[in-house]
Formats: sequence, structure tokens, C-alpha cells
Amino acid sequence: MLNNLKYLFLIVLFPGVYSCKSQEAIPEITSVRWSQPEGQSLIDQLSNEHMTFMGGIELKATDSQSFGGLSSIMVNKEGTVLTAISDYSMRKNIPLNQRSKVFNIKLAYNEDGSLKRAEVKGVTSIVDHTGIRLQGELESIARMGDKLYGSLDNGRNRADTIWMLKEQENGNLKLADPLFISDFPTEYNREGIEAMTEMGDGNLWLIHERLPEKTEGSIRYSWNINPITGVVTNHTYHSHLEEVKGACMLEGGGYIVLEKTYYRNNGINRIALFNVNNDDLESDIIKGKLLIDVESKYLDNFEGLTSFKKDDTNYLLVISDNNGDWNLDQNGKTRQKTLLLLFKVTQSKN
Repeated sequence: MLNNLKYLFLIVLFPGVYSCKSQEAIPEITSVRWSQPEGQSLIDQLSNEHMTFMGGIELKATDSQSFGGLSSIMVNKEGTVLTAISDYSMRKNIPLNQRSKVFNIKLAYNEDGSLKRAEVKGVTSIVDHTGIRLQGELESIARMGDKLYGSLDNGRNRADTIWMLKEQENGNLKLADPLFISDFPTEYNREGIEAMTEMGDGNLWLIHERLPEKTEGSIRYSWNINPITGVVTNHTYHSHLEEVKGACMLEGGGYIVLEKTYYRNNGINRIALFNVNNDDLESDIIKGKLLIDVESKYLDNFEGLTSFKKDDTNYLLVISDNNGDWNLDQNGKTRQKTLLLLFKVTQSKN
């Protein structure tokens, strides 16, 4: 078990979402309905007795550098306004002034409840404690009350940190007041905390992304943290896939965890969603119950997860990080996309 926290940081949010002051130009994006290639059964696989796939959209910008790299999302209670963090993972093809952004995105739905359109309404940037724009390291966010918490990544020995960000007069979000996690193994410190969610009891739940060797079916470090009192409870989380990418709390109880494996030998992405209930969190080793497990080269690099409730039903939004479209296929076309998928949780496992 691990000992105490070493780092922690906060951000100010308006109720429901962070209200960007749009210090930067707002990119124009188009929403294209995401559909499977002819002859594929992928969309059928995205629904089962636990989940119903409600469709998805691909978000495209005229200038691909001005929008993308979305690594973490939150949505308001109505499911209509999305707060998305863009990190771009420090890709050299993306200029520094295009990295580390916060987008406020308005969502529209069709009459059948499926996603129809997304429109960017506000953009601001994230800076470090000296006021310099982050290079793209912010990987996860979680709101608790009027505060927003985030963590950094990318192999800079900051896997042991979460940050409190504060809104500046110019609208930027600035890192402040760090706390540290003690006794974090050096070999685990190359990857960060990419799954973080509020718990509804004054605590945050954090899960470490992956092991250095990217092993499926292995443990991750996990913590429950009260950012006010500084009290930390340590667990381990049993990950079925290589990477733990996101987590969110369901209104009414329980949590969903997003896991992913990318198989480089054949270009296939595998994603899985797991249900973790409150009793599971009492265990020293937390192991979620599988809700869905799908793999296809037509899936993408899904990293962001959030939920909202409507008509007594929980819904999930899952988004992919296109990494600045840095991977091209054999025809020179962009391979990675910004996809936003919607699921209805029809039955979570207890």
C-alpha cells in the first residue's frame, strides 16, 4: 500500500461546466454521423443487455491543429454542454500555441435521443505556475463542487501529481498548490493518472494508467483522496486491458471505468467499459464487472468518459484523442479521429 499524497491542485468551475472566457479564436467544427464500414458488425457489438449504443458523431475542424487531442471530458447535468481538455500529448507537429486548451462544446440531440451536432462555444488555455502554456500534459479532470482537479502525464516524473487549477482574470487556467503522492515506484512514474472522478462523498477516485511494460490483466495503483482534509485511502485496481483511460460516477450510485488496448501489429483498438459499485471500492484490489468489450480497427483512441442522467436513465459519452492526426494510413489519409459516442446504460452489474 502507498502512503500519503505528495501533490494536489484545484480549478474554479461554474455550476455544471467550466465557463470559458474565449481568450482564443473559436474553431468551426462540423459534425458527421459516425457509421461503420460496409460489411462490418461493429455497431451491433456496441450494444448488449447492459449497454445500448445511441450513435456517435465525428468532430472535424477546418484547421485540424485548432481542435483535437481531447483527452478528458465532463458534461453538465442535462447532457447539453461538454467541457473538453485538449492536450495533444506534446506532439511536435502541433505548435505550442495550439496545445493545452479547454473547449466548451454545445451538444444537440435528435428526436430519438442520438447525437446530432456539436458546436464549440468557448476556448481558453491552460498554463503552468509561471504562466507559460503547458506543452500538452493535462490528461484527466474531475469536478467536485466548485473545484476542478487535474493530473499531468507524459513521462516527466509527474505521475505522482494531481493539480488544483485556478481561473485567472484573463480566463486562463493556472496550476497552483501542488500535493505529492509518496512512495510512488520510479518505474511507474513514466505514466500518469488518466482516470479520475468525483465520488459524491467529498473524495476523488484516481487510477494510475498503466505499467511500464503495458501488461493486460495486471494491477494499477488507485487512491481515494479527500482534497480538503488530505486523507488518502490506498487500493490497487485490477485492469483487464493495458491502459486505464477514464472513470466517471453514475448518478444514483456506482462508477464506470474505461480501459483500452492498442494492438500495434494490426492497428486494432480494443475498448472495454467496467462497472464498479460502492462495495467494490471497499476491497484492497478493485475489480470491475465487465459491461462491454469490443475491438476493431474502426474504433479509435478513446480516452475521455463522462455521464449524465435523463428520465431516470444514465447515459455515457466517450470521446477519442486524435493525437493531432499524426498517424496516416497507407493512402496518406488521417487515421485517428475525434469521435464522440453515446451509450445508454440499460443495466449495470451489482
